[in-house]
Amino acid sequence: MTLGLPSRGTRLYDLVREGLPFEFLDRVASLLQMQRGDISKAIGVPPTTLARRATASSH
Repeated sequence: MTLGLPSRGTRLYDLVREGLPFEFLDRVASLLQMQRGDISKAIGVPPTTLARRATASSH
C-alpha cells in the first residue's frame, strides 16, 4: 500500500504546503498500523476535529 503521493517534486511540495486531503490520514494510519486516535495525538489535532473533517470529507 502506498499513500498515492508523488515521491518528490513541485507537485508533492504543493500538496504538503496546501494541506493534504483528509483521506491521507487514514492511509497513513493504515500504513503505520495505528489508530486514528493515536495519529490525532501525534499531530496535535483533537479527535473531535478529526471526526468533523472525516464527516466533511465524506460528503
